[in-house]
Amino acid sequence: MAEKRDILAGSGEAEHVVLRARNGDVIRADETGLTLRLSDAVVADLRQRLFPAVELDALGDVDAWNLRQQGDWLMFEGNLPGGGSARGYRRAVSGGAFLAEAAGPVLGVLSLGGARRALAISGRGDFPYHVVAPEDDIGAVGVSGLEAAIATDRAEGLREQSQDALLAAEVLHLRQKAGRGLPLILARTETDRAASLRQLADGLAYQNLMQAAQNLQGFAASLDKKASLLAVAVDFTLEDVLTPPQDFTHEMRALIEKLSQDFWALDLRPVPVLMVFDTNADQLRQAQWQLAVYGANLGPVFTMPSYALPYDSCQRLTDDGMRQRARTEAAAVFEIEAGRGWHAPVFLLAERAGKKAIRLSSNAVLPLVADQDDPFGAGARYGVEVMGPDGSLPVARVLVDPQEPRDLLVELDQRIPDGTRIRYAWDSAGAIRDSWHSAASPDVRRWALPAELEVHG
Repeated sequence: MAEKRDILAGSGEAEHVVLRARNGDVIRADETGLTLRLSDAVVADLRQRLFPAVELDALGDVDAWNLRQQGDWLMFEGNLPGGGSARGYRRAVSGGAFLAEAAGPVLGVLSLGGARRALAISGRGDFPYHVVAPEDDIGAVGVSGLEAAIATDRAEGLREQSQDALLAAEVLHLRQKAGRGLPLILARTETDRAASLRQLADGLAYQNLMQAAQNLQGFAASLDKKASLLAVAVDFTLEDVLTPPQDFTHEMRALIEKLSQDFWALDLRPVPVLMVFDTNADQLRQAQWQLAVYGANLGPVFTMPSYALPYDSCQRLTDDGMRQRARTEAAAVFEIEAGRGWHAPVFLLAERAGKKAIRLSSNAVLPLVADQDDPFGAGARYGVEVMGPDGSLPVARVLVDPQEPRDLLVELDQRIPDGTRIRYAWDSAGAIRDSWHSAASPDVRRWALPAELEVHG
């Protein structure tokens, strides 16, 4: 028979027995609350009710073990094809994609642009269970402005690798090398047939991008996680055939500001917008230079110039070019996350340094390097060209100033006439970079952005 004891307030006892049976205390109390001791049979019954047994056959013919159900999810450990090694996974009870079980928030890699942004490489990628897209049977390349994207809180694996998916995978490679966690990343790009930045900002691609951001949040909530933006990119230069060159800078800033406000409205903290300085868009080079020099907190951040990437005859990135861009952008994301920022050198000022020399000053945060390997075929002058009133002036030598290694000295064979202008990688490749390097990204460099400046002094 059970025995009851009264709990006397202020008795000084650390613990009190509320209910005792012949085989021991059943309910005890202390200053924090009650402790209930249950029999093995009751515990087993609760376990069965809370975590019902699941047959391994529910997952199909995969190498999996320790299968259990938690709410709407089947949780298990497994060694899945392309997963690298044994690790934890989950799949919805109702079916769908296998997802890596990962700590931390679900990250988003989103982008907006024209048709070239929708390029993709066939294949599942290096992290097929970490890098996913909204489950709408569209994949990472979006709906191309053909219709409105649907709302979904589920995700699916990828059949092809867009620029966003490649960037996500490269970020995971860097985190893996650093011994950091490997989060889930949802990747999506949205494009349409806009012919100007204003049309892009008001069009269906933009609306679908915001739906992708909401789908990121819904997917994260289904996992009881938070959502966070990892990277946002805009790819829209050659596609813009209507914005006057003198208005491009203003319109791009307006687009970035709109992205920022709309992400804040969704309770997503904006991140700097990534771009490539595209010299293929010759009418927009000066506008891009202005954006690089007078960038705002949220960008654009120019990760690299297009001369450092291989393009095909239609000015579309090759597969190797897409991978190289992803590696560079992943390194930039890492530097930005660490608070160091990403600073591809930009030349700001050209001044006479004597009768036959020009000083080309940059905003580099590290010493400049005139790369002797000349990887892009810039030539002996590293992509520097001097233009006088009557045409090109012969350049004798280009070197990094030993006294101020963030500047270039350009030596000529003749006096510098009035009205002289100097160009770097304006109509050709360049070979100037800063001395930044990373053991985790050995083939990534910060190449100087194109510039055309009037020579003063």
